Amino acid sequence: MPNGYKTILDADTSLQDIDVLFKQKDFENVNAILKSFCKQSNYEIVQCYDQDIYAKNFFLYNEGTQQFLNLDICGKLIGKHITFFSENELFPTSEIYKGIPVLKPHQEFVYYLVKRIDKTEISKPQFEHLKTLFDKNVQECLAYIKRYVNSDTDILQKAFEQHNYEMLKANLEGLAKAVIRNRKLSVAEKVKNQFRIFKRIIQPTGFSIAFLGPDGSGKSTVIEGVVTSELPFRRVDYFHLKPFPTKNGMTSQTVTDPHALPPYSVLKSYLKLCVFIMQYNYGWLINIITLKIKSSLIIFDRYYDDIIVDHKRYRYGGNVGMAKLVRWFIPKPNLYVILTAAPEIIHSRKQEVTIDELRRQVKAYKTLVDDKRYINVDVSQPPETIVKKVINETMRKRYAAY
Repeated sequence: MPNGYKTILDADTSLQDIDVLFKQKDFENVNAILKSFCKQSNYEIVQCYDQDIYAKNFFLYNEGTQQFLNLDICGKLIGKHITFFSENELFPTSEIYKGIPVLKPHQEFVYYLVKRIDKTEISKPQFEHLKTLFDKNVQECLAYIKRYVNSDTDILQKAFEQHNYEMLKANLEGLAKAVIRNRKLSVAEKVKNQFRIFKRIIQPTGFSIAFLGPDGSGKSTVIEGVVTSELPFRRVDYFHLKPFPTKNGMTSQTVTDPHALPPYSVLKSYLKLCVFIMQYNYGWLINIITLKIKSSLIIFDRYYDDIIVDHKRYRYGGNVGMAKLVRWFIPKPNLYVILTAAPEIIHSRKQEVTIDELRRQVKAYKTLVDDKRYINVDVSQPPETIVKKVINETMRKRYAAY
């Protein structure tokens, strides 16, 4: 356990990263090790970022408690082109914290110090933590400083011996230039690194969800609840209907009378379907694929499938069967969340369409449900319950991939 171990036993560590160091031979089998742990602990692997050939970031999820474990696992203690210590220096360790093997004080000191120097930023609490480690073994800390910083070590020694935070902070940029970059990849490691990058492209870690449902089903509320939840994705990107960014961010233009305009002619309607095919595929290619590689949670408020149910909204005047056929040529999100409830409940929230039309739409939306890619969620429940169900379904899709 490199650092941050004092909070590992806290009641709420969800999504706080926990650094775990494996021996290199064990790191090669870390997926199997974690799967074995998950079987015993009711967790599932829902995300894995291959950050380096010796570093992986795993997210485990417990559906019952809706708790995440965020594990930064490494097979070598490395930073930006820096390798800290050998296995013989790190294993076995004589330092134990509440039953957990941790780095020795001088090892934690130099590892954390060099990381802060490399980022050229250090807070007063971080300095105080380093000072505590320094005082536990001054001679070892000074010896290791010289191992990883090739000049200005006198400044570091004075800063910690004199308890002078400002001295260290003022010299961070110069110290960053003096950090020794000692990591060189072998030919085999370079090949592994290229394979790792290729794997990130062909097996992207992002995830896409499309929210469907009639007006008044609460799509905006549910989307906001999902977006503001803690989830194992590095960013969130929002789209309305099509895979092109909206000008207004996560807001869409309010439509007060979606059926006011007459439908297009059959010919124009079919031309519109052709345009949809081009727009969705082009937008998916230039936007969505890239975002999935960047580990984004991609949210669609409405999607192409809406035209099958509510064709009047899109002024579609052609055969609905043709619209269903075209759906085969439209890229599909990982998950469709269809929000429905009793038509009377939805109508009490918004009266943009007649109750009879609303009944037809609710029935039509439910015909899309297959409990695989398309799931139905009853929005007569409290919003927080709905959001929890959506998150659970999203995580189920994620751990099915692992």
